[in-house]
Amino acid sequence: MRLGICALCKQSAELQDSHLIPAGVYRALPEPGNAIRNPILVTAQTTVQTSEQVSDYLLCKGCELRFQQNGEDWLMRNRPHRNGRFPLREALLRSPNKSTIPMGDVYKADFDPGFDLEKLIYFGASVFWRSSAHHWNSYRHLVTPAKLPSDLEEKLRLFLLHENGFPTDLVLLITVTASKVWPLMAHPQRMKEGGRAAPNAYSFMIPGIQFRVIYGDIPDEMKGASVTLCPHAVLVTDHVQSEIRADAHGLRSTSRLVGSIATLLSNSDN
Repeated sequence: MRLGICALCKQSAELQDSHLIPAGVYRALPEPGNAIRNPILVTAQTTVQTSEQVSDYLLCKGCELRFQQNGEDWLMRNRPHRNGRFPLREALLRSPNKSTIPMGDVYKADFDPGFDLEKLIYFGASVFWRSSAHHWNSYRHLVTPAKLPSDLEEKLRLFLLHENGFPTDLVLLITVTASKVWPLMAHPQRMKEGGRAAPNAYSFMIPGIQFRVIYGDIPDEMKGASVTLCPHAVLVTDHVQSEIRADAHGLRSTSRLVGSIATLLSNSDN
């Protein structure tokens, strides 16, 4: 532990080694019994098997507990499991207010009691805030900066402290995978529009769920798809997973296999 100022409550305290994305998400990525024991990181330059988790001394013990109790613990219990259960999705699909669009199914409030939208919103907000509020300099090879405007960052901080509501000038969108869940994770990064980085939108993904935030000039259709604005919509589709898998496959043409993953794949070809 280190003495310092907690980034969330702004109090002097012993700081904990805080994760950008909870350690439980990393543990859920490798498949039991597989020779590949750690997550595979794919970039345009390299493909490497790595046990690294993005963490740094950021929060006091009380604020770590706040994040766990208000979102992380519930999400870890209700995320996809190896036995095929996905409690969060099962509860969402029981929700009665459903409509269908070309991309998938849209569920709106009121939700089944097993689908705790408040905890899901809190978790997504906490990750975007962590990504913006701290310079994760030691992990530049794993993450890219996801910096929100300073006023929105402060509004999110107050929301996470339960001192204010979710910022009305920030839209949060949540997408849940419709069928098979692939062990895919993406740290917060800029979203793309027409192949280019969007100036005012970020996303991240954990297995089975994608979170997106948009600010600035927000289109009306995005406001209508928000989980934080009425009618509190959640999209269920496989489009996001397919897109991420396609992006990773597209990187393989320039990405060099490095370290243990190169050896494992070479042995599997022989």
